[in-house]
Amino acid sequence: MLKFLFLYAFIIATVIHLVGQMLHKEKVRDISKMAILPLLATFYILACQYISYSFIIALVLLYVGQGMLLFRRKAALIPSGIFFTASHIFVIIAFSQDIIFRSIPLLYYISVGAVMLGILSAVLVYLRNYIPKNILVFVGIYLFSSILMSVFAYFRLACSSVLISLLGTILLFGSNVLLILARFDDSKTWLSRFVVEPVYITSVLLITISFMV
Repeated sequence: MLKFLFLYAFIIATVIHLVGQMLHKEKVRDISKMAILPLLATFYILACQYISYSFIIALVLLYVGQGMLLFRRKAALIPSGIFFTASHIFVIIAFSQDIIFRSIPLLYYISVGAVMLGILSAVLVYLRNYIPKNILVFVGIYLFSSILMSVFAYFRLACSSVLISLLGTILLFGSNVLLILARFDDSKTWLSRFVVEPVYITSVLLITISFMV
């Protein structure tokens, strides 16, 4: 079927991208990367019976932010980060459509919020040793929106795909942290080459699947 052609094309583009990443073939890496999200989005649209338009908007925003990062300049981080943050917000909106908030005990909100803030604080304390102070607040907002996705994924308890979405959002948060490290700490550029991309692509794939189950 047509949807599987796009799935296979997504897999092929991903493999080409990761190989290009490891071999430092910039042109191959960039062209294949810009093909990955459109192929995945098309597969989602063709395969999903009930399409989440909030999630489609999230993928478009993610695609724009991803394209900005191809400039490989630190100045592009904030503009791309704005699009990534907006993408996170639309994923949260999409998740919220599957959540019955009134059925969640207050203790759940308090405990999950405390854990989220604790993790975010620890990450920011670590990252402040590497990133400029003038963008620390922006990075905090960006990572807050990222980790908030995991909270909303967790609250999708009534969905059969809750574990898939939770794992996907956790991996996406991890890839965001590693990307920031790779951009601002020259000794950790290998993270971008070998770790960030596989984790990022896997996270987006899992989140997409969670809207299809």
